[in-house]
Amino acid sequence: IARAMLGLLPPDVAVSGSISLGGTEVVGASDRTLAGLRGRYTGMVFQNPGASLNPVLSVGKQIELPLRLHYDLTRAERADRVRAMLDKVGLPPDVEGKHPHELSGGQRQRVGIATALITSPRLIVADEPTTALDSITQRQIVDLLVSLVDGAGASMLFITHGFSVLARATTRCVVLDEGSVV
Repeated sequence: IARAMLGLLPPDVAVSGSISLGGTEVVGASDRTLAGLRGRYTGMVFQNPGASLNPVLSVGKQIELPLRLHYDLTRAERADRVRAMLDKVGLPPDVEGKHPHELSGGQRQRVGIATALITSPRLIVADEPTTALDSITQRQIVDLLVSLVDGAGASMLFITHGFSVLARATTRCVVLDEGSVV
């Protein structure tokens, strides 16, 4: 169902169940409806920020994009929010004008987190957000994510294979094996 919610399943795959997000039924919703929910009610932190960030956009433009798509804000209001979010994720102001290839893996993941959280979504889906990072950076990213999500009063679906990361990131855990809860 989560894959269907995010639009990751082909349209001919049958799903069942019910998911309501922001008062909107997600299962079976149109692409247009789902697009309106992404970014506004959900944020996604991807496993590989190098592949998920747009290489043509500067960091500032990357983080600003969800605000432009989902909210009617002035350029100055968007710029203020981007600067505040860069500070929240621990990136210096000069990163705003850089492109993803100019950043380290941990910095790119922080940009991904900032992009996911900029619209203050109610649900954050974090798909293996620490896989490609060294153990020290993994700890920093998990602590940052948990702190920001808790501070925003949001919920997080944290997908991982690493139980050490899981223990640090969650208060409740569900283990799946081939799609079934075990």
